[in-house]
Amino acid sequence: MTERARTYRHPMQQSVAVFHRAFGMPDLIDSSQALPADRVELRLALIQEEGVTELNKAIRDVRTGHASEPVEIIDALIDTIYVALGAIVEMGQRVQILPRTARFPRHTTPLLDNAKDAAAQISRSLSMLERPDVISHAERSTICFSQIAKEAFDALVDAGLDPQPFFDEVQRSNMSKLGEDGRPIHSRGVEIDGYPVGKVLKGPNYSPPDLARIYRELSPEITQHVDTSLAQARAISQVGGHLAKARVRFETARREVDRAEQEAIYRLHAAGVDKYQMARELQIEVLTIDDTLLRLDHKIFQRWTADR
Repeated sequence: MTERARTYRHPMQQSVAVFHRAFGMPDLIDSSQALPADRVELRLALIQEEGVTELNKAIRDVRTGHASEPVEIIDALIDTIYVALGAIVEMGQRVQILPRTARFPRHTTPLLDNAKDAAAQISRSLSMLERPDVISHAERSTICFSQIAKEAFDALVDAGLDPQPFFDEVQRSNMSKLGEDGRPIHSRGVEIDGYPVGKVLKGPNYSPPDLARIYRELSPEITQHVDTSLAQARAISQVGGHLAKARVRFETARREVDRAEQEAIYRLHAAGVDKYQMARELQIEVLTIDDTLLRLDHKIFQRWTADR
C-alpha cells in the first residue's frame, strides 16, 4: 500500500483509495474540495441504486422466499459503503463517524429490520445531499456520505455480521479487474471490444465477489441466528399476507350481511312488523333495529313501500 493511501485513517477508505488510484479515478487528498458537479449525479445515482433500490429488492426477495440466504442484502449494504466512501475519496476528505472495527451489541436485531431502516435513512441522507448548500460544501456532504456508510455498516453489525470480510471480498474482486501488467484495461472501441472507447474492461483474472462463500464460512452460531431471523420474517410475511386476504374476504362478506340485514329491517318495518318480533325472527338486537330505522333513508323507505 502506498504512502499516500495511508493518509486515510479508516482501513475501508484506504482500500477504496487504492482502487481509485489503480483505475485513474479521482482522489483529491492533496487538494480537498467539494464533489465536482459532473460527479454528483453519478455518485447519488449509484447510492440510490445500491442503498435504496437494490437493498429494498433484496429485502423483498428474502421476505417472499425468492432468496434463501441474505447474501443479496449484504451485497447491497457493502456496495453502499463502497460507493459512499468513493465519494468521500473523490473529495479528498476523511470519512467521519464510521467505526474502524465492528462492535457487536449485546442483543442483536434482525437483519431484515436493520436493512429496511437503513434503506429509509439512506434515502433521507440522499435528500439532504440534493440540497445545493450541502452537496457544494465539502464538510457537510462528507458528513452525509459518512452517515450513509455508517447506516449500511450498522445494519450488518447490529445483526451480528462483521462487514469487513465481505468488504475485503468486494475489494479483491474490484482489484482483479486490472490487467496482467497491473493497469486498467480500456476499451479500444465498439468495433473491437464491444464497448465505447475508454470504458474500463474486466481483466483476464477477474472474478466476481463470492459473498455467499464468505457468509457460509462464518461461525455456525452467527449464520444460524441470522437464518432463523430470516425464516421468522418469511413466516410473518406469508401469514400476514394470508390474514390480510382473509380480512378482505371477511369485510366483503360482512358488508353483504349488513346490506341484507338492513333491507330485511326496512321491508319488515314497511310491512308493519313489530320491532320485537323482528328481533326474534331475524335474531337481531333491538338496538340494531332502532339504529337502522333511525338511519332509514326516506326515499328508500318510499320505494320499498311502493313495492309492497
